[in-house]
Amino acid sequence: MHNGALFRSVGALRPLALALAGAFSILALGSTQHQAKPPIEGAVVDFVGKPAPGAKVYLTLRHTRTIECKVIASSTADAQGRFALPIRPRAKFPDRITLVAVSESGGVYSSDLNSTYDFRLRLPDVSTTIVRVLDPDGAPIPNEEVFLDIGPVIPTELSRRYRTRTDASGRCRITFNADEAHGLEVPDERYDTLLKNYIQFPPAGGTSEQTIRVAKASVITGR
Repeated sequence: MHNGALFRSVGALRPLALALAGAFSILALGSTQHQAKPPIEGAVVDFVGKPAPGAKVYLTLRHTRTIECKVIASSTADAQGRFALPIRPRAKFPDRITLVAVSESGGVYSSDLNSTYDFRLRLPDVSTTIVRVLDPDGAPIPNEEVFLDIGPVIPTELSRRYRTRTDASGRCRITFNADEAHGLEVPDERYDTLLKNYIQFPPAGGTSEQTIRVAKASVITGR
């Protein structure tokens, strides 16, 4: 074949080659988009099993040595209660990875990651307790910051939701998971912050009132 004929044949095949290249590019793009699908997904339901739209879902990471906990991804449940997190944790991770779901009413549910990465997070029902905080002498402590100690799974940015202040009568109102007991802390250097003042939340939908009396901080003097 003459060189001129060869060049004409190659030129005729060029549109076909470009078309094939475009098709392969589309296939490759589709494959990449499929692989990019968030691997951690699931549904959030309330205490009776109905979808919980608007619930916040957080992926938290807690260091095994320092116990420090932080949010590394978050999502909001859609109208069907579904959520997806665009992150893929490493298969072997030295720290504890936990999914935390928080309802608009204040209920919290947590679950460690498993191998399926498909979760059904069932939020608990909530109840409210009114706590009256007294000083060591039995007098009400007004305008004092208090917070609910709900464990190391909840990072600092989420635990702020469960901080409040007492009113003029020393009372505060806290809503959380029903039928659970947690420590109420008063982060004031005048009082013993190491002492856990446990409060008990009533059964679902209920309201209770209880009183705690904080202890005076111990004074340690050196020789």
